[in-house]
Amino acid sequence: METINTALGISEEWRSATDKKIEQLIDDEGLVSDVMEKMITAIKEEEFGEGEYEITSYEKKLTYMGFMILSELMAREHAEQKLKDLLTMLSSFHKDDNDEE
Repeated sequence: METINTALGISEEWRSATDKKIEQLIDDEGLVSDVMEKMITAIKEEEFGEGEYEITSYEKKLTYMGFMILSELMAREHAEQKLKDLLTMLSSFHKDDNDEE
C-alpha cells in the first residue's frame, strides 16, 4: 500500500525528519496554529533559502484543508470505536439476559 509521502513524491527521510520537527514543536509551542505557521516557514526556507516570508492565503487554505481532512478522519474513527464499544456493551446485556432464562 502506498503511503501519503510516496504518493506525493516526498522522501521517507524528509517525512521522518519533518515528523520529528513537528513533534518537538508541539511539545514546545502547544498551539496547533503556531506549529503550522512555524512548519510552513521552515519549509519555505528549506525550498527557497532563508528570508522573511509571509504565509499566503493559498498556503493557509491548503493547511486548513489538510487539518480538516485529518480531523474528520479522526472523528469518524473515534465514532466508529464508540459504536463498537456500545454494541459490545449491548451484546453483553443480551448475553446476560439469556443466561438468566
